[in-house]
Amino acid sequence: MKCLKHKNMIVLHAFSDGECQNCGTHIQTPHIPCDVICEHCSVLYKLCQVCGKELSPEEIEEIIADEN
Repeated sequence: MKCLKHKNMIVLHAFSDGECQNCGTHIQTPHIPCDVICEHCSVLYKLCQVCGKELSPEEIEEIIADEN
């Protein structure tokens, strides 16, 4: 899940590696910069994968609407 600020972010296409700032899991992304939160922690704790910010209820509603 990504916050509204990072939803349409422009990135460089190259593999990058990092670690989840929450649980320490290895993260590999097909872009630079690497995400700071793994997908599991993002969904579980409602955090933006890119910056780690807590997602607002409005952002979560928009993410759910975009998925449907």
